[in-house]
Amino acid sequence: MGFYIFSADKPDGLEDTMEDSGLEEGEPVWHAPLDYGDTYASTLIMGFVGFAVVFMVLFGYLWLVGGKKDRKSK
Repeated sequence: MGFYIFSADKPDGLEDTMEDSGLEEGEPVWHAPLDYGDTYASTLIMGFVGFAVVFMVLFGYLWLVGGKKDRKSK
């Protein structure tokens, strides 16, 4: 997260390359259910929310898979 403080206002590699070659970004094919926001604070908060959601989904999946293995061994 510390890197974000210094890189938030700078384009990433793809954006930088597109700007250098004069290409413009097209319309998105899919819109994410959550928006990152336009301010530093909202982007940082949504980063934490995204991390928590991914962690909970992974934890739930591993809990379900681990529970099936325990039931098979009994």
